[in-house]
Amino acid sequence: MYNFIFWVLYSANIEYGRSTAKFQASIIVLFALFVHLVLILAIIKKFYLNVFNSFRLDFFTKNKALEISFIALAAFLIYQYYTEKRINKIESKYSKKTTFTYPSINKIIVALIVFIPLMAVIIILSNLPNSK
Repeated sequence: MYNFIFWVLYSANIEYGRSTAKFQASIIVLFALFVHLVLILAIIKKFYLNVFNSFRLDFFTKNKALEISFIALAAFLIYQYYTEKRINKIESKYSKKTTFTYPSINKIIVALIVFIPLMAVIIILSNLPNSK
């Protein structure tokens, strides 16, 4: 799924240069990973609210330097993960698919993969009782 997201955004931005397209696609993959991780944590928090009431998650928001360092490290690792060899393999895999021949449909699929879980997180977290 994340390789598909990378391929759609990489192929859409290739006219700006290979390194720029790789960077832009890597950042969106990082955002998608973050959204999906937060969705999993929100679902766990919804079912196990009593466990999370005593566990504070504001450590990262109080330490901005740590938060920025973590995001920069994650972005760097994802950028390094997509090597030229891996990009060529992804391009050969998805360029042969006949289902994904329309670029606008690919972009809609990527938007759904990223934003439906984001909206689910918002709905789940807004329906939780206030723990304060």
